[in-house]
Amino acid sequence: MNHQLDVRALLKGISIWEVVLFLPAILLFSYLPDERLIDIFINVFIFFCCTIGLFTISRYVQRFVKRG
Repeated sequence: MNHQLDVRALLKGISIWEVVLFLPAILLFSYLPDERLIDIFINVFIFFCCTIGLFTISRYVQRFVKRG
């Protein structure tokens, strides 16, 4: 029973951004090569740019919906 409470507390603490960004991060780092250090930096840069893009699009949609 204690384990169920721990899982519920964990799931309550997860935000939608963590869920949305977890899959692209896993796919990016499993698909692109990461044998050299420069490849890892490129993957992080691509993920960072995608994160900024998703955040910008969501803010734009929120403003658009608020205007009605």
